[in-house]
Amino acid sequence: MAGKGKAKAPKQLALIAKRIEWLPIKSGEFSDRMLKALDKNIRKQPIVYGLFKNGKLVVVGQSEGLGKLRSYIMSNKKKQWWDRFAIYTLSKRKYLNDIEALTVRMSWPTKAAAKNFTRASNMTNSVKGDVNKWINGQMKGTARTLRPMEKRYSRIRKKLEGKANKLRKTYMKRIMKAKDIKIQKRLRAERDKRLKDIGAQVKKLYPWQKNITMLQRKMRELQKLKF
Repeated sequence: MAGKGKAKAPKQLALIAKRIEWLPIKSGEFSDRMLKALDKNIRKQPIVYGLFKNGKLVVVGQSEGLGKLRSYIMSNKKKQWWDRFAIYTLSKRKYLNDIEALTVRMSWPTKAAAKNFTRASNMTNSVKGDVNKWINGQMKGTARTLRPMEKRYSRIRKKLEGKANKLRKTYMKRIMKAKDIKIQKRLRAERDKRLKDIGAQVKKLYPWQKNITMLQRKMRELQKLKF
């Protein structure tokens, strides 16, 4: 059963023929030796290259052979802008512009220097539209539950608050008219008991309030997701 447990070798990319990655850019004789080694391995093959500074891609270019990359590696003035580079040779020259443009576009989506993808169908708005359509559906479904609940909660809450305010005013008048302290004390106790009953009814609305708050939060979160 030889070779049964071996992992399959990854498929080779048909378009990328060679890669030279993450090499440092330095001055003097090191640069000369680097260029000779690159010339030997690349010759006049079509390449896409990237220049990096502190691990971030700062320049993307293309050429046949080293082209401008030669001056980027040799120039002492430009070395402060980048510290490493990577090169990818292509097996087919005709895709050179597309690969460079795609790399630029993905690295800096809003950069003015990014190549114009006029031939490629722009499906961005279509995707945004589909997502917004789903979000709107979710919001409508949530609103169908939320709005009646808010109205009913508000109506009952206002009714109970109005009832409590009316009760306070009524008992205030009765207490002020009563001359006997014992009668005043009895009226206050009676008032407090009835207000306590109303308070108990208000407490029964707390689960409603909790659900309303949760649905309102969901609506705000959905609104933030919209494009």
